[in-house]
Amino acid sequence: MRDGKRKAKLEPRADHPNQLILRMPKGTDQGLVQVAMRRGKNAKNSDLVHLDLFTKGGPASYAEVLTTQGTEGQPNEGSAWAVDQITLPQENPWKSNLRFGGFDFLDDNTAVLSTWNGDVWKVSGFQKDLSQLRWRRIASGLFESLGLKVVKGVIYVNGRDQITRLHDLNGDEEMDYYEAFNRDVIITSNFHEFTFDLQTDAEGNFYFCKGSPVKAGGRGFDTIQPHHGIVAKVSADGKKFEVLATGLRAPGGLGVGPEGQITTGENEGTWQPCCKVNFFTPSQAPVFLGTEPSRHELCKDRTFHEPICYLPMSVDNSGGSQVWVPQGVDFGLGAGELIHLSYGQSSLYRVMMDRIGDVTQATVTKIPVSLQSSAMRARFHPDGSLFVLGFRGWQTNAPTPCAFQRIRFVKEKPNLLVKSQKHTSKGIVLHFDQELEEELANDPTSYAVERWNYVRGPQYGSGEFSVDQPDEKALANALQSETHKTRVHDTVEVLSAKLGEDGKSVELELKGMKPCMTLKIAYDLENVDGEIMIGETYSTVKALP
Repeated sequence: MRDGKRKAKLEPRADHPNQLILRMPKGTDQGLVQVAMRRGKNAKNSDLVHLDLFTKGGPASYAEVLTTQGTEGQPNEGSAWAVDQITLPQENPWKSNLRFGGFDFLDDNTAVLSTWNGDVWKVSGFQKDLSQLRWRRIASGLFESLGLKVVKGVIYVNGRDQITRLHDLNGDEEMDYYEAFNRDVIITSNFHEFTFDLQTDAEGNFYFCKGSPVKAGGRGFDTIQPHHGIVAKVSADGKKFEVLATGLRAPGGLGVGPEGQITTGENEGTWQPCCKVNFFTPSQAPVFLGTEPSRHELCKDRTFHEPICYLPMSVDNSGGSQVWVPQGVDFGLGAGELIHLSYGQSSLYRVMMDRIGDVTQATVTKIPVSLQSSAMRARFHPDGSLFVLGFRGWQTNAPTPCAFQRIRFVKEKPNLLVKSQKHTSKGIVLHFDQELEEELANDPTSYAVERWNYVRGPQYGSGEFSVDQPDEKALANALQSETHKTRVHDTVEVLSAKLGEDGKSVELELKGMKPCMTLKIAYDLENVDGEIMIGETYSTVKALP
């Protein structure tokens, strides 16, 4: 072994005696290295290698730039949001399967996207008229990369095995050095223990969530390892790995709020009665989120941290990420509001918080946009638009295999959505952005209200059970066998409806207002200009004033 004029050392690693480390002196003259390897009688020399070659980028492997043409959309009837298509280069020289599962924006406002099958692509041109979108493949060979985050211009990709930091050493836009930023996460061969998303907080710490090892068919789990079903936090320098939550089954993604709040989705399944939105703050960690096999020692004495909202199958049958509306953005929703993504229903939901004392509960209502594929990841662009991507890999109603879309708020259109829903001791208060037509708003028959509960237990999912007349036998049976066909809802009488002085809020008095896991409100109203306002809200009522 030689390195030009200076001597190098080949020595065993202290923590891995079966591995050798070649230590090169600083300032090595020529950087030429030759290693002789021997097994048996004859030694075999490797070719001379100049290590300097590994500190510079080589020729591009994917030099081709592909172009597509996007399309601008118009708002649907009754919607104030338009959806534009960032057309994908599905036909590409490498036959790369474009199932994008993570993305973020670079400093020049172009986008980088990672695929489930391990590629990273860059796209530009959407800042203008979408007539010429330029795509380039810039990295490959990663492991199920379902999360991506850009920090200070550097791309971090989260796969099942590690967070990888990508470096372009020669400025040709293709990544030359794939650095293992953090690889503390424990993995097994289970097909379902996906590692979802990659987000950061104000201090630069990274967050992702990891599913539990669901068996084929969806019921039960393979052997649980310490990092199955968790929310993980990695320090900004990549050196510290910690677990903030346990008890996840298949979260789909997560969000990090402006004050460090952490949210995740969740999928119906074993120990999960239905999909839901989890929410907790760093001061509450570690929290246990419901799946008993992935509780782990960390949360052995923790009570179940209930979600802020349960979501019936018609609303969400497979959760995705969440995204918070940033300050200074005019998207038709207020700064600091939360949006939940449904992978299964290819939909976006406004999440309206209702805090009563120490209890946080929430209501969701659908944002009226039509997506071309599932809603898996979303980020706000600096121009104020919301970009959403998703693919079709497991159960979803997504009409196409993958889509990357831009959603714009069209200010000229009225926002007909519910703005907030607050729960009172006697009912609810709905608040809108629009002034309401008085006669319909004050008519109790303009509203229809139902409520029901679920059963959390070892079975796959849960039926829907009466709150007012609980069937104890049926509830006990739900712990022993699956009850998906059970649908017992209570119809709740609306005793009165009263339009508020502002003309935008309605107070509903309900007969026998009480906590429940799902409260559904359907309304059929108009604004003062005669525009129809038909919608539904779904809330979880854990506490009343």
